[in-house]
Amino acid sequence: MLLSWPEWATNWVLEESAQLPGPAQWAPVSAGTSSARISPSPVTNGFFRLRRLSPVVTGLTGHWRFDQGGGEATDGPVVVFTNASWALGRVGAQSLRFNRSVALHAPGPGTNRIVFASSALNVSARALLLPGQWYELTVTYDGARGSVYLDGNLLASETGSVTTDERPIYFGAGVGGYNSFPGRIDEVRIYRTALTAEQVSLTGHWSFDEGAGRMVYDSSVGGNHGHAAADSACAAGKSGTAMRVGSSNEITIPNEQFTVLPPAGGPFSLSFWVCPHSLPVGHSGLMSLDDGINSAWELAIEVDDLRRSTIRFASGARQAQATSMA
Repeated sequence: MLLSWPEWATNWVLEESAQLPGPAQWAPVSAGTSSARISPSPVTNGFFRLRRLSPVVTGLTGHWRFDQGGGEATDGPVVVFTNASWALGRVGAQSLRFNRSVALHAPGPGTNRIVFASSALNVSARALLLPGQWYELTVTYDGARGSVYLDGNLLASETGSVTTDERPIYFGAGVGGYNSFPGRIDEVRIYRTALTAEQVSLTGHWSFDEGAGRMVYDSSVGGNHGHAAADSACAAGKSGTAMRVGSSNEITIPNEQFTVLPPAGGPFSLSFWVCPHSLPVGHSGLMSLDDGINSAWELAIEVDDLRRSTIRFASGARQAQATSMA
């Protein structure tokens, strides 16, 4: 049996339950796609529902993934293409290639300026951009100040006013009086709110407040939703609810195309509350990046025979940091 829904219906999850009346336990079947092939059992009931996830950030008014590979961009409101073609994407299978796109001022060799300008605002951000490499560009305006971020880092900010009206929004073509350059764009989002610096740099926020089911929702702008291995993993948390983890349950967060953590050598930070039920002697894993066989790095608690506890953050066989808990 093939279940399908419109490709533009992003941020939906297909869920399955063996019963409908009463407190049904819904488990995710597929998320982030537009179809799922199901093999129902001939002797048991199977119920399915398509549920839209909560908006990842208040104010999101458009999200165009450009993963169709042909035709129109049907992720949301229809996008009209002029002088553009499909190409390999940064996230997902496709992006848009512009023959002349995205205003960039290059005053000299090795120097680039990203310009965000209006009649009474001019934000010029200096950056070194290399051909063939993807960069995440974010521009915000809070009603008084415009800011330009590159890969989550603030490059420039100026005060001024921005003029808007009801005409179409254009991506590509020469803007601001500058020539444009050949390139690709992918994963376009527009908000009716000004993202804070923390929201721009944050790649994942999992509060574990779902209360039931296996879905673990990411409330950051990235929307990197994960899943838990067990249904009954919810418990009282430091704030709201928490996830009970252990030998019977683990939480998996996707990191395809480095959407959450950067490639090797890139800086990152992580933070979470922990409440141990017990501290047995030995090694207890808290968090890791691995493929199920080999571990790139791990965060763990180690307890020796004298009940002294140590938090270890290690990469491969090398210990990166150790902090005593006792």
